[in-house]
Amino acid sequence: FTDDQLKRVLRNTQEGGFFSWATNSGNFKELDFKNDMQMLQVWYLNEGYVRFRNEPPIVSVSEDKKWVFITIKVEEGKKYKMGPVDFGGDLLFPKEELYQSLGLKTGDTFSIIKRNQDILALTEKYQDLGYANVNVIPNLDIHDSSLTVSMNYDFEKGTLVHFGRITVKGNTKTRDKVIRRELKIHEGELYSGSGMRVSKENVQRLGFFDQESVQLQTKSPPGRPDIMDVELQVKERPTGQFQLGAGYATTTKFFFTTQVSESNFLGKGQDLRFSTQISANEADKSFRISFTDPFAWDSKWSVGGSLTYEKSNIPNEYIEFRKGMQLNLGHPVGEYTRFWVGYRLEQIQLLMGGVANPDPYILKNIGFESGTISSLSFTVANDKRNDRLVTTGGHYLSASEEIAGLGGNRKFARSIGDARFYRKIWGDLTLRSKLEVGNITSFYSDGRLQSSEKFRLGGPNSLRGYPAYGIGPTRVFDDRIYNAGGNNELFTMWELEYPIANEIGLKAVLFYDAGDAFQEYKLNLRHDWGWGIRWFSPLGPLRFEWGYPLKGRTESEFNFMIGPPF
Repeated sequence: FTDDQLKRVLRNTQEGGFFSWATNSGNFKELDFKNDMQMLQVWYLNEGYVRFRNEPPIVSVSEDKKWVFITIKVEEGKKYKMGPVDFGGDLLFPKEELYQSLGLKTGDTFSIIKRNQDILALTEKYQDLGYANVNVIPNLDIHDSSLTVSMNYDFEKGTLVHFGRITVKGNTKTRDKVIRRELKIHEGELYSGSGMRVSKENVQRLGFFDQESVQLQTKSPPGRPDIMDVELQVKERPTGQFQLGAGYATTTKFFFTTQVSESNFLGKGQDLRFSTQISANEADKSFRISFTDPFAWDSKWSVGGSLTYEKSNIPNEYIEFRKGMQLNLGHPVGEYTRFWVGYRLEQIQLLMGGVANPDPYILKNIGFESGTISSLSFTVANDKRNDRLVTTGGHYLSASEEIAGLGGNRKFARSIGDARFYRKIWGDLTLRSKLEVGNITSFYSDGRLQSSEKFRLGGPNSLRGYPAYGIGPTRVFDDRIYNAGGNNELFTMWELEYPIANEIGLKAVLFYDAGDAFQEYKLNLRHDWGWGIRWFSPLGPLRFEWGYPLKGRTESEFNFMIGPPF
């Protein structure tokens, strides 16, 4: 391995860099250095170098006491693979089933991390039968002649255990029921290892508590080894926010924004939000208030609604003015899947005042283009993201259908599918991807659709190398080209995100986008690539991104946004 590869393994001991003045990344700390040396050994063991050795590091200090020089001498050895794997002791499952539970199998490069994950998986498998105190002993044998490692897992199952008293401590604001409804363990039931793990993950996912504070501690009452009491420890963190901000966006120019939110209203887990944005461009302003109770009336039903007032500028075409309300009713249909039914009533006006070169088609059909929408929507979503703000693992899948025509002059069916995947591929380097497809079909006999309901791509949330709302089928009038919008959309976004200064929440991103808004099947894919900087600031995630089109134009596009990426 190269020096640069090994230096990146030392997370806390780093050479001084450009951001050292802000992050103290170049400072030498002896305890952190010792931990880094252990991480180096684990890293080699995870790459299959089971005979890895290192000599005591040589650390010297410059005469002026300002610089520390470190030399680490290593003996890498050779890479080993997994040999035979066997099981012994108190076997409660067929060996074939136990083998299928392993992530590290015969022929794979040896990995200490995968070996430890296998121990946890085998332990949980026994614990799910009630054997809370099972002991899984990994007997490892290294064969230098064949460069293999054989493994024998020996089981000591212990006795059956039931859950005793389950208590919650540390929740000074959040009500007990908000936490308990996330638990997958219950008093009197047989002990379950997976139930303990999922319960902790669910409580962490609430976002009401410090992540490191959520701990499940177990203890048997005196003289009752067959009973396991559980104490869930949490530490409240602020869930209410009041934010003021100002900035500049390519679509709105200078703007002022404020948001008041409480994601744990009255300690009941309810979400209450109010937000507004006013910009220097009078055509861009918005107000929104929303409320959601994820467990209304102490049931599994979720109820929510919102009121909106929004003006947005579609450059060189028209100003869209919307005001209305939305009601939502949801219910889980699986462990991480929820089904929603929504009703939307909204009034839409298309305004031409202040637009330099308004679209002549819109002017001619202003009566049809403005009006009212009354619609029902149906959405099913599967959400297994590990964090909804700073996502580094999991996925989000959704499909929705909106049917408009329950009154008003909007009569259509809109279908949208959304798939997002997140995964750490090396260290803190995260791969993020999104695919969205959409279609809108008119219920009018002549097939007409209002322009504001059609798909337009471009901007910070789709094709970042092209202007906002700039991609779609066009119409020409007096040698001017106007975006008519498409009945279909297809686009994908790919990102590599890497923290460059974790201490201040600074990240770099490299991205690629492709897609089009189109009629029928006349797809003309546009592509772009770019890079950006993200700062997870007290105001929220700030995104600074430069996109470079690969087809259709030569100018680059700068995008600034407040809010998390997809």
